[in-house]
Amino acid sequence: MKYSAPFDVSRRRFLKYGVFGTALLAGGGYAATRMTDAGIVPRIPVLNHLDAGGQSVFGAVSDVVLDGMLPEDGTERRAAIDDVLVGIDGLLNDLPESSRKEVKDLLGLLAMAPTRFILGGRWGNWDAASRDQVRSYLDGLASSRAALKRTAFVVLRDMPTSAFYGSRRSWELIGYDGPMFDNDA
Repeated sequence: MKYSAPFDVSRRRFLKYGVFGTALLAGGGYAATRMTDAGIVPRIPVLNHLDAGGQSVFGAVSDVVLDGMLPEDGTERRAAIDDVLVGIDGLLNDLPESSRKEVKDLLGLLAMAPTRFILGGRWGNWDAASRDQVRSYLDGLASSRAALKRTAFVVLRDMPTSAFYGSRRSWELIGYDGPMFDNDA
């Protein structure tokens, strides 16, 4: 009995499928970069751990989490959020490598549209999101039955808050005079 392959693929058909597959992958790659936040120019290029996607995520989240504590003026508010991003980068620097990697992985997932949508139903990029949209996204994470989503919410809420309260520039905004030292008494 003569053995026959399950797929009788000629060289010509193989090449056709190869060209078609390559074109499909190239088109999918192009579409994926358009759907994600690729090409965002980092607002603060000197950060060590937050890339453009992480800055976008934490910038939008900080604007919501710290609403009421940040200045109302747009320019001052942006400067305060940028200061929070610098603080978050410092917090990441102080984390153990394994924890830092987990936060960076979370930010990577939240920066890409398809995984951001799967995690919380948000397709659009963070820079274009309104405060209500970001608040709704965070509420969805916080009230999720999945522990992983609730943990993501805690990270997204606590890191900007810690960075804000840890910054000397924020103390004036909240009316805090700073820590007392022995020689202050």
